[in-house]
Amino acid sequence: MPIVAVDPNEMDAVAAFHRIYVTVGEADNPDTFVAAPLEEIHDLLAIASARFACRGLLALEDGAPVASGLCALDLKDEPERALLTPRVLPGHRRRGHGTRVLEHLERRAVAHGRSLLQATAVWSSAHPNGATAAPARFAAARGWALALTNVRLRLALPSDAEQITTVVAERAGRREGYTTVDPDAIRDDERHLARSGRVKINAAALSPTGEVVALSSILTRPDGPGPAHQQGTVVDEAHRGRGLGAVVKAAALEQLERTRPDIRAVITETAQDNGPMLALNRALGWVPVLSSGDFQAPTR
Repeated sequence: MPIVAVDPNEMDAVAAFHRIYVTVGEADNPDTFVAAPLEEIHDLLAIASARFACRGLLALEDGAPVASGLCALDLKDEPERALLTPRVLPGHRRRGHGTRVLEHLERRAVAHGRSLLQATAVWSSAHPNGATAAPARFAAARGWALALTNVRLRLALPSDAEQITTVVAERAGRREGYTTVDPDAIRDDERHLARSGRVKINAAALSPTGEVVALSSILTRPDGPGPAHQQGTVVDEAHRGRGLGAVVKAAALEQLERTRPDIRAVITETAQDNGPMLALNRALGWVPVLSSGDFQAPTR
């Protein structure tokens, strides 16, 4: 089975890479997958960001692409790390394509001096601990270990405003002197967001001394009502226990629903062992729909 690099200047190859990405995402993750447009995938492969340099490959069977791989080299946070993503079309699985693609990606990472390999996969919530899920079995057979299990949740919109107001109000007494920043006052200048037309909605909480101590962000796409993605909600450790996570999540949601009434859902993901955030998400109306796992392996 030939494996060839994807040349970003060859749009037929980029389109084939994109088709596999979309087909696999819709098959494996129909409830939460939102496809990035072709142009965004092209830019991912063609233009190194401040954080990652990405290269793609295609695996061919009888001349037709049936699998793909993405190797993302971390350039900033952990320069010893590579993020690897093998994908195989559903009708071509269990033929060794995934193994060969993964091995090719591993060799590329090693050639670029990476000593830590990581990958992410999703599976049905019927396998909450991941050990019996197909991606975990595939990874374990190839020397990879499941390092972290996550819960992926979905919030249908419009949200229940009364429910959210109640959750926020229950925590009001613990945050006297804290204020919420108007999300429009926070600017995001990430180059790839601007290039693709994506918009990040931010909400922040300020301490009584004016420091940003909590932040929540939701990422939206301009093309259609597909789910938005709650990228993260973080609270400074010294200011936890005051309900600030609930405040900034609610503020970001309010801004999303006001500015993008066409969006019908928000997806978020939380580590399975993060009990407080899971409880908050459930209280605000999110429901679990999938599990996912972060796998890692040392280079061999």
